[in-house]
Amino acid sequence: RGARYALVAETGEDHYLAAERIKALSGGDTIKDRYLYARTSVTWMASHTFWLMTNHQPRVRDTTMGIWRRLKRIEYTANYVGTEDEGLRPRLQERADNRSAVLAWLVQGARAWNATKRLPVCAAVDKGQMAWRKAENVIAAFLEDCDYALTDEATDTVGKGELYQAYRTWTSDQGIGTFAAKKFTTERRGWAAMEGARVEEGRSPSERYWKGIRKASYIDIAQNGGSSIVSGEMFAEDESGLPW
Repeated sequence: RGARYALVAETGEDHYLAAERIKALSGGDTIKDRYLYARTSVTWMASHTFWLMTNHQPRVRDTTMGIWRRLKRIEYTANYVGTEDEGLRPRLQERADNRSAVLAWLVQGARAWNATKRLPVCAAVDKGQMAWRKAENVIAAFLEDCDYALTDEATDTVGKGELYQAYRTWTSDQGIGTFAAKKFTTERRGWAAMEGARVEEGRSPSERYWKGIRKASYIDIAQNGGSSIVSGEMFAEDESGLPW
């Protein structure tokens, strides 16, 4: 209560985030809770930002923007083991000009944040979040594993029944739950929109199909220099020249 920085304990490997709880605690609504051993509850407005420190990337079942707009992955890639500057802390603490410089840096950052109440966009953080989001998306994994390409071309089509049956077979092989047909369509549309691709429904006398998606062929692989482009990702080839 009243905190600005809230540190959350490390999550274990393959731990799923509680999406509904995160939404409730970070949505700007009034929070109701009680102190340990207290019988009465208290309410207050959220003032904090949660920071989750972990060595394992948390799992996320929720695919909606409601959760992903709340999550940012900040990866610490620098390693100073063996190259520590033991004199840094004393220099910052003992020299007045260094202390003033640190304070000025903090004030400058506070003013910049207060002007917009938002942190600036960071390309590295956005890229890391997108990679995390793709890794957690079942539809993206299915399309990638089964070589279905989002092409944004109306002439490229795949039968709706064919695509859904391929998805059901894939989930069975993976040992994971299968979306119902309607839910599958919703999730697939959401993934296509996130990729910036247009996948629309079409109909012929014999079948209903999706436009803007097709099964990648060996011709696709050859035209793309030995790699298959699926959902914007490149599959590396092995020595045989095939993408598996």
